[in-house]
Amino acid sequence: MFCKHDLERLLTVDAAPAVSIFLPTHIAGRDIRQDVIRLRNLLSKAQDQLCGKHGLRRPDAEAFLKPAADLLEQSEFWRHMDRGLAIFLAKGVSAIHRVPVELPEEVVVNSRFTLRPLLPLLADDGAFMILAVTAGRA
Repeated sequence: MFCKHDLERLLTVDAAPAVSIFLPTHIAGRDIRQDVIRLRNLLSKAQDQLCGKHGLRRPDAEAFLKPAADLLEQSEFWRHMDRGLAIFLAKGVSAIHRVPVELPEEVVVNSRFTLRPLLPLLADDGAFMILAVTAGRA
């Protein structure tokens, strides 16, 4: 389960590029096979972004995404899912979290991890506030 400690650890990572992958998953049944295909498609999008926006060569992008790509072949991993899967990859960082909430299907490649879809897990009552502060305004 994703907890506050996991959030704090991911917030400290400052290693561009940082890949955040979110995927709604099925707990059981034949639909689990769809989840593998959807992750493969999301990894392809991440690879395209790593090569296009961040200038990585295709073999380097494949090596970067390997911890997540290895999940595609692990049938035992997919048998024990929850409602969502969050994957975070950066240089020296590989974090994979099964979560009890349905996540949007998306890939974000940026200078830091995207954590917004996981914030409801950390709010006790399901409600939370976000304060965004920039140099010009709050």
